[in-house]
Amino acid sequence: MKAQKNYGAVQDYDFPKIWLQNYPLYGFEETGFKDFDLVKKQLILAVKDLEKVGVDFIGIACNTVHHYYQEMQTSVSLPIINLISESVNHLKDIDCGCVGVLSSQSTRELCLYHDECDRKGIKFVDCTDKEQKIINNAILKVLSGDCLDEVRLDLYKIIDKMIDSGATAILLGCTELPLIIINNFYHSISIISSSDVLADKILEMSYVGKSLN
Repeated sequence: MKAQKNYGAVQDYDFPKIWLQNYPLYGFEETGFKDFDLVKKQLILAVKDLEKVGVDFIGIACNTVHHYYQEMQTSVSLPIINLISESVNHLKDIDCGCVGVLSSQSTRELCLYHDECDRKGIKFVDCTDKEQKIINNAILKVLSGDCLDEVRLDLYKIIDKMIDSGATAILLGCTELPLIIINNFYHSISIISSSDVLADKILEMSYVGKSLN
């Protein structure tokens, strides 16, 4: 839909060529990192594999692994989209002054979004440790294909609390979470999916300098 709406794509040849690499990470689970060094080694191998294929740039859907963004970027000569930075840039673009972030436990503990929001002058509403366990369980439910109705209501309660605490936007900073949250459930605030931000950036970089007219 984004390519058609924003770039006028109609025919097959109007759409960007995309190499999709689904990389099964060892040392990584619903909470995030279990073996940091093992995950880092796999990530570097993965981006090097994509460079060998001949891609122009790389986008990585997982927020948490951007802890190793610099290590991945320095291992290849092509650009890697920084999902954390792009997501916070989007918050700036919509004039968000205070954001509530739902993410994996590792993303939260490593302060990936906390630090980026601080750098760019956006206030941050965090969840509690107890709420993080609920989010972890929701991520696991998506990964395992379980029923999402119960965890969806639990996540709405966390979001409601963040709104009451001053959040004017909610960022779903984990690949699995947009598959649970119904985007149009809230009308008074913006629900931002980091996956949507990544898709927009991929299309922007794919179509730069090109015209379909």
